[in-house]
Amino acid sequence: MKATILSGQEAAGNILSNLRKKSVGQKLQLAVLQVGSHPVSAAYVQKKKEAAAAVGIQFLMHSLPSSASQSDVISTIARLVKNPKVTGLVVQLPLPKHLNAQAILDSIPLEKDPDVLSSKAFGMFALGMSSILPPTVAAVKKLFEVYKIELKGKRVALIGSGRLVGLPLLLWLLQNNATVTALTRSTRNLASFTRRADIV
Repeated sequence: MKATILSGQEAAGNILSNLRKKSVGQKLQLAVLQVGSHPVSAAYVQKKKEAAAAVGIQFLMHSLPSSASQSDVISTIARLVKNPKVTGLVVQLPLPKHLNAQAILDSIPLEKDPDVLSSKAFGMFALGMSSILPPTVAAVKKLFEVYKIELKGKRVALIGSGRLVGLPLLLWLLQNNATVTALTRSTRNLASFTRRADIV
């Protein structure tokens, strides 16, 4: 059977168009905090800024030097989320190695955590109690809806189990009754798993 490569470009355009209509009259503002000047992070921040503009969400960018301390970052988050105009806050990852990333993410209040990265938000998602999905999961869910892919009973080879993509996808796939094999850097003979999978 010939493999089908799923493209999310058209779906993304439709989602942005629908969100634009839904955001009319709502006062939404996304704050992004970046620590340091990681070039890949800067590119992701720019994409967030463009998407916010496309759907009519105000965008607030705040930068700290790479030398910022743990307390500097957490106090900045506290100040940003205290602003009633800020309805969501994203800490751009990765953070400098001297910082405790999870402790910083845990300082984001549940109601202002659109990335679902705080321990509380992720725990609720893992238990199926979250009102929103992590962004990557929501994107994959939408893609499957567009292509009319039913997950129940499907064999899925999931490559990677990282905190941002692999782990949340693993939990969501299991919640939707897929049979999932998580493949990591230590997995031997990767192709033997992907060949048997319905979805990779």
